[in-house]
Amino acid sequence: MEKWRRTQSLVSMLIKFLFGFEIGIRMDIHIEWGVEDKHRSVISEILYDSLSEKFTPVFGDRSRGVPFVKEALVQDRVVVAQVNREVIGVAGLQFHNKGYLDTSFWKSWKLLGWGVFRMIINGWILESKVPKDTLYLDTIAVAEHSRGKGIGVMLLNEIIQFAHSEGFSCVKLSVIDTNTRAKSLYERLGFREVAVEKVPYPWSRTFGFSSAIKMVLGV
Repeated sequence: MEKWRRTQSLVSMLIKFLFGFEIGIRMDIHIEWGVEDKHRSVISEILYDSLSEKFTPVFGDRSRGVPFVKEALVQDRVVVAQVNREVIGVAGLQFHNKGYLDTSFWKSWKLLGWGVFRMIINGWILESKVPKDTLYLDTIAVAEHSRGKGIGVMLLNEIIQFAHSEGFSCVKLSVIDTNTRAKSLYERLGFREVAVEKVPYPWSRTFGFSSAIKMVLGV
């Protein structure tokens, strides 16, 4: 609990002094759980555009990936940041054997056709096994026009508080080896590196990264 309190304090300080106090007043940012039907399209677009390097090898292109994500979003595994009812950021979680994207083979076939086999062949690289006492932060994505304003940190703070209140022992995430900026941010927030998973060839060439760094924060 003490570690969680220190992390919460650090996150709050980062938001207040680096980006947040004026943003909270001027932009009126709200963090909410769940996916409203009217927001499914924009959430899917934010996710795909932020994760295109990962999603394109899985879905083939944006015209297939965005509709798939829209259909597969799981209501209680998604956290959104909104300003004036406009979604500007989203986080996807995995816990209790369920992630933020979930659909059946036949629904996938309907959306992707033969591309479903590309998803199966390449998609396994993005999967993670999560223990029951762990909340896994699968992704944080922020709309391009709202980046650099602390939105991701605010989402992360909400997730850490949720993990603590729900009795999880830790929050876990993965950072690809090419994203050193994100890794440094997570380290400043108290996450520590616990493992490095190598991506085998030819998937390392397909995705453009050779390893994923596993990081954990005790709550």
